[in-house]
Amino acid sequence: MVKSIYLAEVLFTNQISSKVRPVLILKQNSFGDLIYMPISTNMLNKGIEISNLDFDSGNIPQMSKIIIEKIGVIHSSLLIKKLATLSDLKFQNIINEFILFLK
Repeated sequence: MVKSIYLAEVLFTNQISSKVRPVLILKQNSFGDLIYMPISTNMLNKGIEISNLDFDSGNIPQMSKIIIEKIGVIHSSLLIKKLATLSDLKFQNIINEFILFLK
């Protein structure tokens, strides 16, 4: 599940409404929830570009960006469909960029 991109029902930060959007699963926490980063097809957003060349398996419809500044936590029941799995190299790049963001 880690390194995988899923379509998921994601609650907006206002905690009122939600939207189905792609997310990158980073880790399962000790409570059984999933830590994720949202993915956007809006290439003007700040983030890390991903394309089908970055996957070990699966694909996404178009080039997108991983939004590293908006991590969230989601229950696995809100995952709808698995789309792809990132390569180890790309996943490590995303983790490294997130660590730089936190500094």
